[in-house]
Amino acid sequence: MHTPSSNPKLQQWSAFGTLEVKAQTDSETKEYTVITVEDCEILKIPAKDFSRLKSEKLKHENKEKVKLIHNCPYYEEWPTLSICKLAALIKWKKFPPGHVIVESGKIITFVAYINSGYCNVYRNIIGLMKLQPKKVKKIQKLVCMGTLKEKESFGEISILLQVPFTCTIVTGEEVEMAIIEDKDLFELDPVTKQLMLYTAKPTFDHLKDEDIKNVYLQREQKEEWKNFKDKTMKNSLYYNGIIPGFGKWDHRWTSIPRNLKNTLISY
Repeated sequence: MHTPSSNPKLQQWSAFGTLEVKAQTDSETKEYTVITVEDCEILKIPAKDFSRLKSEKLKHENKEKVKLIHNCPYYEEWPTLSICKLAALIKWKKFPPGHVIVESGKIITFVAYINSGYCNVYRNIIGLMKLQPKKVKKIQKLVCMGTLKEKESFGEISILLQVPFTCTIVTGEEVEMAIIEDKDLFELDPVTKQLMLYTAKPTFDHLKDEDIKNVYLQREQKEEWKNFKDKTMKNSLYYNGIIPGFGKWDHRWTSIPRNLKNTLISY
């Protein structure tokens, strides 16, 4: 027996069924009958047991969310009840490597709790780029000032006070985060929001412009020193007639000299 091509077809790993039987009207989704067209092996789970499994899964996920928030530095002293309020708003999200989470000067749209992976934190600085021997151009550069690792959070102050981020955050590898969107955060009770403002701090707010300049200069000096070493080594080799990738002498032997034959080893 074959089903018409217009009918939906269930294949391997498909699922069907319901936990509750509800009265349906004509405007609602119609009921379907499932008919096997060949020998099938089906895993059958009673509605009562499936409901229990879903409940256990939700409990486990909620426990993991509470544990993640509680392990973040700003929330170590928080009461469990307040953490549970945040956990109820959490959504899991993954970001690929090199993804810009938030740019400097912009307000982030969610609070993030890093579950796995890390993010690099960059600060902007105005640097000079040499165009000609006597001409330079001012350009904006990003200087990596540190990382945000597992069990760290960010975004609380930016959202609640609606202030722009002073740094740019980019994922260093694939990162899994528990996030709370700004619209959900605004609906929290005033006590929880005040507690968050009291305990959280702006991301890398302790850095001063002088710190950023020092890191930038160290990086530039290190790059200049590397370029100087490479150039000096290359000039020294070339001066002595040594070119990387090429031999200094070219032997054009038609046969192996007698004095070298005894040194050869055959495998």
